[in-house]
Amino acid sequence: MQTALKLPKPSGIGAVMSQLVDGAPAFARGGDDFDYCSDAKSYTAVLLDDQNQPIGALIADLVAAVYLGGNFMMAPEDALAEQVKSKQAGDATIMAFSEIANIITTSFNALDGNPHVRSCPATDTAKVLATELGSWMKAPGKRTDVVADFPWGKGRLILVSR
Repeated sequence: MQTALKLPKPSGIGAVMSQLVDGAPAFARGGDDFDYCSDAKSYTAVLLDDQNQPIGALIADLVAAVYLGGNFMMAPEDALAEQVKSKQAGDATIMAFSEIANIITTSFNALDGNPHVRSCPATDTAKVLATELGSWMKAPGKRTDVVADFPWGKGRLILVSR
């Protein structure tokens, strides 16, 4: 039987972000009104335990994925704005966001009693939901949303566990 994955607090996510992205905005707990199972654009990095079983996920809406991934790789601001405008993050931006997700796993791994987790590369959430790896995300056991103000509006990271 899997150990339930505890979710880090917004302050823990914010502390990691401030070390990774220069000028990262402050994250605060947000409502769970963003439906990542709908057609809203988002990107997901599934979290696996040491038995390679999906135990959690980190989901970023388009704005958060573009800002965090793009700034991590120091992409020009106008190129990032274009990705948000076109409603499609670039491949390099998503790869960089994958690295952010991997580093965020330290916030999960630092919590007493949590199993060790690592992240899969981020990909379009709709694709993840259609697989066995992510089908459980349609009804997660726990969910925490953290929001921040980005140059193109509010962005959101969603932490879920089975």
